[in-house]
Amino acid sequence: MTQMQISRYNNIMLEVPQKIEKTENSVDLSIVWSIHNFCNFNCSYCPEYNSNGSEKWLDLEKAKHIVDMIHQHYSQKLGFKKILFSFTGGEPMFFKGFTDLIQHISSKGMYSGLTSNGSGSLKLWEKIIDKLEFISISYHPEFINDESLLKLLNLMHDDSRVIIPTIRLMSPSEEIHFKKAKDFVDKLKERYENYAYEFVKIQNDFGVGIKESNYSNEQESFLINNNYTEIRKSPEKTRYSDIYLEHQITYKSGKSEILRANDLVNNNTINFQNWDCNAGLESLYIDYNGDVFMAGCKINGAIINLQRENSFEFPANPVTCSFKRCICQADIMISKKAGANA
Repeated sequence: MTQMQISRYNNIMLEVPQKIEKTENSVDLSIVWSIHNFCNFNCSYCPEYNSNGSEKWLDLEKAKHIVDMIHQHYSQKLGFKKILFSFTGGEPMFFKGFTDLIQHISSKGMYSGLTSNGSGSLKLWEKIIDKLEFISISYHPEFINDESLLKLLNLMHDDSRVIIPTIRLMSPSEEIHFKKAKDFVDKLKERYENYAYEFVKIQNDFGVGIKESNYSNEQESFLINNNYTEIRKSPEKTRYSDIYLEHQITYKSGKSEILRANDLVNNNTINFQNWDCNAGLESLYIDYNGDVFMAGCKINGAIINLQRENSFEFPANPVTCSFKRCICQADIMISKKAGANA
């Protein structure tokens, strides 16, 4: 089929992507920063390497140094106005000096957002929640304590200084965990006037040694039909972000819409092999060990290691994607278009 593909789940018709591009509201540069690889959770669907703390961490001064280099090149040299640092890990809240790093980024006129499992100290959260342009809480049903997470969410919800946190409900196929994720949405609806959530399909090629999820047809259908949801019953009680990581997707049929990366993951339409991608031009990825890449897929290898080097040449041209699947949601949201051989 040339313009559409049929899912094997309930004969759902899915459109085929042809182009992804930033909207005029989107950030100029998005930096995903896996600031270390220690996590207090040990989820079965996540590689051990992401949680065992095996890598040497950058110290705060080296972290600030890469912030300064990025500001000098992209902001001062290229004139980028909207630069967003998206922190992940491991669990970022365990990085010593994390709140100081957020403040340093802010002092340069740049922005920060955070993906976290929500288990950090409430006192630390209180220092930064009003300084973040997005808050993404990964709900891991194998380890999360609902009541502890709700205590954190009580600090964030219906507060005019704070962005609505998005609860990303990890949904492994085991029915006990799948149901727990679904049930937590009911708790959000009961407690808060303003809330956002999305169900996340576990990717079986995410890494080595993970437990695979084998979804039933019913679960697959649920994931496809329950994507990102945001409710603002009292919009005056919440802050809207000053910047957006917003992209438009165009399909082979000619249809265009605002992209939700998780929708493509759930729909299994994430093959961009041979596409021209703006990795390095509008994105960077900083790994646990100080390696800096053009994107989370680490295409073409590291361009610098911050543990050993102090300067490097920033990318200047698009790259051709060599992968069959784009499993990193941040990478999906990089401008790209189908090449002649795609």
